[in-house]
Amino acid sequence: GGGFRWQALDLIEKVAKKTFLEDSGILFLVIGDNKWHQFTFFKNIVSLDSLPHQDYLGLLNQADLCLALYYQQDNFNFTFDYSPLKLYEYMALSKPVIATDVGQIGRVIKNGENGFLTDNDPEKIVRQILFLKKHPYLRKKIGKNAEETISKNYSLKRAVLKYQKAFFSLGLLS
Repeated sequence: GGGFRWQALDLIEKVAKKTFLEDSGILFLVIGDNKWHQFTFFKNIVSLDSLPHQDYLGLLNQADLCLALYYQQDNFNFTFDYSPLKLYEYMALSKPVIATDVGQIGRVIKNGENGFLTDNDPEKIVRQILFLKKHPYLRKKIGKNAEETISKNYSLKRAVLKYQKAFFSLGLLS
Protein backbone atom coordinates (compact mmCIF):
# COMPACT_ATOMS: atom_id res chain seq x y z
CA GLY A 1 0.00 0.00 0.00
CA GLY A 2 1.19 3.46 -0.73
CA GLY A 3 -1.47 5.83 0.50
CA PHE A 4 1.00 7.94 2.48
CA ARG A 5 4.30 9.63 1.60
CA TRP A 6 6.29 7.74 4.25
CA GLN A 7 5.71 4.63 2.15
CA ALA A 8 8.55 5.11 -0.29
CA LEU A 9 6.89 4.28 -3.59
CA ASP A 10 9.20 6.58 -5.52
CA LEU A 11 12.14 4.69 -3.99
CA ILE A 12 10.57 1.39 -5.08
CA GLU A 13 10.30 2.80 -8.60
CA LYS A 14 14.01 3.78 -8.55
CA VAL A 15 14.92 0.30 -7.33
CA ALA A 16 12.74 -1.31 -10.01
CA LYS A 17 14.39 0.75 -12.76
CA LYS A 18 17.90 -0.15 -11.57
CA THR A 19 16.92 -3.81 -11.15
CA PHE A 20 15.50 -3.92 -14.68
CA LEU A 21 18.91 -2.94 -16.07
CA GLU A 22 20.49 -5.90 -14.25
CA ASP A 23 17.71 -8.49 -14.55
CA SER A 24 14.61 -7.72 -16.59
CA GLY A 25 12.90 -10.86 -15.24
CA ILE A 26 12.32 -9.45 -11.76
CA LEU A 27 8.80 -8.08 -11.30
CA PHE A 28 7.71 -5.56 -8.67
CA LEU A 29 4.09 -5.74 -7.55
CA VAL A 30 2.69 -2.75 -5.67
CA ILE A 31 -0.70 -3.42 -4.10
CA GLY A 32 -2.87 -0.77 -2.49
CA ASP A 33 -4.32 2.62 -3.08
CA ASN A 34 -1.62 5.03 -4.12
CA LYS A 35 -2.62 8.62 -3.59
CA TRP A 36 0.65 10.46 -3.98
CA HIS A 37 3.05 8.84 -6.44
CA GLN A 38 2.45 8.37 -10.16
CA PHE A 39 4.56 5.58 -11.59
CA THR A 40 6.13 6.39 -14.95
CA PHE A 41 8.15 3.18 -15.36
CA PHE A 42 6.11 0.06 -16.02
CA LYS A 43 8.55 -2.38 -17.60
CA ASN A 44 8.78 -4.41 -14.38
CA ILE A 45 6.22 -2.73 -12.09
CA VAL A 46 2.60 -3.77 -11.76
CA SER A 47 0.50 -1.47 -9.62
CA LEU A 48 -2.88 -2.73 -8.41
CA ASP A 49 -5.54 -1.00 -6.35
CA SER A 50 -6.63 -2.51 -3.09
CA LEU A 51 -7.68 -6.14 -3.24
CA PRO A 52 -9.79 -8.36 -1.02
CA HIS A 53 -7.50 -9.63 1.74
CA GLN A 54 -7.56 -13.25 0.52
CA ASP A 55 -6.51 -12.17 -2.98
CA TYR A 56 -3.79 -9.98 -1.49
CA LEU A 57 -2.46 -12.89 0.59
CA GLY A 58 -2.62 -15.16 -2.48
CA LEU A 59 -0.40 -12.77 -4.43
CA LEU A 60 1.97 -12.40 -1.50
CA ASN A 61 2.32 -16.17 -1.31
CA GLN A 62 3.69 -16.11 -4.86
CA ALA A 63 6.35 -13.50 -4.03
CA ASP A 64 9.99 -14.47 -3.56
CA LEU A 65 10.66 -11.53 -1.25
CA CYS A 66 8.97 -8.37 -0.05
CA LEU A 67 9.99 -4.76 0.41
CA ALA A 68 8.93 -2.59 3.35
CA LEU A 69 10.59 0.72 2.51
CA TYR A 70 9.88 3.92 4.41
CA TYR A 71 11.20 7.43 4.71
CA GLN A 72 12.59 8.77 7.98
CA GLN A 73 10.00 10.37 10.22
CA ASP A 74 11.79 13.72 10.22
CA ASN A 75 10.30 14.21 6.75
CA PHE A 76 6.87 14.58 8.38
CA ASN A 77 5.28 16.78 11.02
CA PHE A 78 4.29 13.92 13.33
CA THR A 79 5.75 10.92 15.08
CA PHE A 80 5.41 7.53 13.43
CA ASP A 81 6.83 4.43 15.13
CA TYR A 82 7.18 2.36 11.96
CA SER A 83 5.57 -0.83 13.14
CA PRO A 84 3.78 -1.65 9.89
CA LEU A 85 1.34 -4.52 9.74
CA LYS A 86 2.51 -5.42 6.25
CA LEU A 87 5.95 -6.24 7.68
CA TYR A 88 4.35 -8.77 10.03
CA GLU A 89 2.18 -10.18 7.24
CA TYR A 90 5.17 -10.66 4.95
CA MET A 91 7.16 -12.36 7.69
CA ALA A 92 4.22 -14.56 8.78
CA LEU A 93 4.02 -15.81 5.18
CA SER A 94 7.71 -16.87 5.32
CA LYS A 95 8.88 -14.08 3.05
CA PRO A 96 12.32 -12.57 3.42
CA VAL A 97 11.85 -8.82 3.79
CA ILE A 98 14.13 -5.94 2.91
CA ALA A 99 12.99 -3.14 5.23
CA THR A 100 14.12 0.36 6.07
CA ASP A 101 15.88 0.49 9.43
CA VAL A 102 13.60 3.03 11.11
CA GLY A 103 11.51 3.01 14.27
CA GLN A 104 10.63 -0.40 15.61
CA ILE A 105 11.49 -2.25 12.40
CA GLY A 106 15.07 -2.79 13.62
CA ARG A 107 13.68 -4.52 16.73
CA VAL A 108 11.72 -7.00 14.62
CA ILE A 109 14.18 -7.59 11.78
CA LYS A 110 17.54 -9.05 12.75
CA ASN A 111 19.67 -8.20 9.74
CA GLY A 112 20.71 -11.31 7.83
CA GLU A 113 18.79 -13.65 10.18
CA ASN A 114 15.07 -13.08 9.61
CA GLY A 115 15.22 -10.26 7.05
CA PHE A 116 17.41 -7.45 5.85
CA LEU A 117 17.68 -3.84 6.96
CA THR A 118 18.45 -1.02 4.56
CA ASP A 119 19.26 2.67 4.68
CA ASN A 120 17.22 3.19 1.47
CA ASP A 121 20.23 3.34 -0.83
CA PRO A 122 18.75 2.08 -4.15
CA GLU A 123 22.06 0.48 -5.23
CA LYS A 124 22.29 -1.54 -2.00
CA ILE A 125 18.67 -2.66 -2.26
CA VAL A 126 19.16 -3.79 -5.87
CA ARG A 127 22.30 -5.73 -4.89
CA GLN A 128 20.37 -7.42 -2.05
CA ILE A 129 17.50 -8.37 -4.38
CA LEU A 130 19.89 -9.81 -6.97
CA PHE A 131 21.85 -11.66 -4.27
CA LEU A 132 18.66 -13.23 -2.91
CA LYS A 133 17.55 -14.24 -6.40
CA LYS A 134 20.84 -16.10 -6.87
CA HIS A 135 20.58 -17.81 -3.47
CA PRO A 136 17.13 -19.44 -3.16
CA TYR A 137 18.23 -21.61 -0.24
CA LEU A 138 19.16 -18.53 1.80
CA ARG A 139 15.95 -16.79 0.73
CA LYS A 140 13.92 -19.73 2.04
CA LYS A 141 15.95 -19.94 5.26
CA ILE A 142 15.52 -16.23 6.00
CA GLY A 143 11.80 -16.52 5.22
CA LYS A 144 11.42 -19.47 7.58
CA ASN A 145 13.27 -17.54 10.30
CA ALA A 146 10.92 -14.61 9.69
CA GLU A 147 7.88 -16.85 10.13
CA GLU A 148 9.32 -18.26 13.36
CA THR A 149 9.95 -14.74 14.67
CA ILE A 150 6.31 -13.80 14.10
CA SER A 151 4.99 -17.06 15.54
CA LYS A 152 7.14 -16.76 18.66
CA ASN A 153 6.84 -13.05 19.37
CA TYR A 154 3.90 -11.50 17.50
CA SER A 155 1.19 -14.13 17.15
CA LEU A 156 -2.43 -13.56 18.14
CA LYS A 157 -1.96 -16.03 21.01
CA ARG A 158 1.01 -14.04 22.30
CA ALA A 159 -0.95 -10.77 22.04
CA VAL A 160 -3.87 -12.23 23.99
CA LEU A 161 -1.50 -13.38 26.75
CA LYS A 162 0.01 -9.89 26.98
CA TYR A 163 -3.44 -8.28 27.18
CA GLN A 164 -4.51 -10.76 29.86
CA LYS A 165 -1.41 -10.01 31.90
CA ALA A 166 -2.03 -6.26 31.60
CA PHE A 167 -5.72 -6.62 32.54
CA PHE A 168 -4.82 -8.80 35.54
CA SER A 169 -2.26 -6.26 36.73
CA LEU A 170 -4.92 -3.52 36.51
CA GLY A 171 -7.46 -5.65 38.37
CA LEU A 172 -9.75 -5.80 35.36
CA LEU A 173 -9.62 -9.62 35.30
CA SER A 174 -9.52 -12.01 38.18
